[in-house]
Amino acid sequence: MKCQLLSGKKPHDKLEPEIKKELDSLPIKPCLLSISIGIDSSKEVYVKNKMKLAESLGFGFEFKMFDEHVSYKDILDYVQNAIDKREITGVIFERPTHKEELENLLDEIPPEYDIDGLGSTNLGSLIKGKPIMISATAQAVLHILDFYGINTEGQSVVVVGRSPNVGLSISLLLLSKSRNATVTVCHSKTKGLPFFTRNADILISSAGKPWLINADMVKDNAVVVDVGFNVVEQDGKRIFAGDVDFEGVKDKVRAITPVPGGVGQLTPLFLVKNLIKAARIISERER
Repeated sequence: MKCQLLSGKKPHDKLEPEIKKELDSLPIKPCLLSISIGIDSSKEVYVKNKMKLAESLGFGFEFKMFDEHVSYKDILDYVQNAIDKREITGVIFERPTHKEELENLLDEIPPEYDIDGLGSTNLGSLIKGKPIMISATAQAVLHILDFYGINTEGQSVVVVGRSPNVGLSISLLLLSKSRNATVTVCHSKTKGLPFFTRNADILISSAGKPWLINADMVKDNAVVVDVGFNVVEQDGKRIFAGDVDFEGVKDKVRAITPVPGGVGQLTPLFLVKNLIKAARIISERER
């Protein structure tokens, strides 16, 4: 059985000029504020990629790093000041972050500025089927499935991971009447994980654990979407690894995304699409 590589490059190359055209047609120039709380090397690649994308596509980008001891009020004041001065059209918090107040902070930000769709208003709207902003990663996963013609209706889909920005958002989207998947969500407390993953027609892993999924844990002819992006040390070098043992799994399944080069290539573009949507909402309101 020949395995299809679900590369992010083909859909990326088709989507990027479309997004550039959308950006050029906007009445205002969008600007993304990226906030990092504390120093974490795993965030660097994400920030650099957003910065390069901003230069390439022509939207504004501001990066602000706060000390890990920063107060909730100081962060909120900084964001609100940027909004009041019309300096930004969207804000994103780089993960991982150890601030317990982050969820409350997101709820203080107007939902159209919460371009990762993680505040209560955006998640609640997603549950009701009337989303304002949807997680960029979740959109990227579904776009890859659509691009390669993989139908989810009536399929058994197992999602490993339940974070709001990935596992939870993907699960809610797959449960919608436009997708009609039968969804099982597994997580760190799930007992007997292989039992669930081996029954998946489509397996989506966003656990954040390198090489968690091996060949014994997947069903023959399944579709595997690896959302994991883990930085690991191997032979004295820092490499990027997915949640899935790609080499061990690829000969058993009919389709699989690589890491890197899969979902991660599309996620930044969908973040920009959310930024474009935010800019449109804001410009309409200010007319």
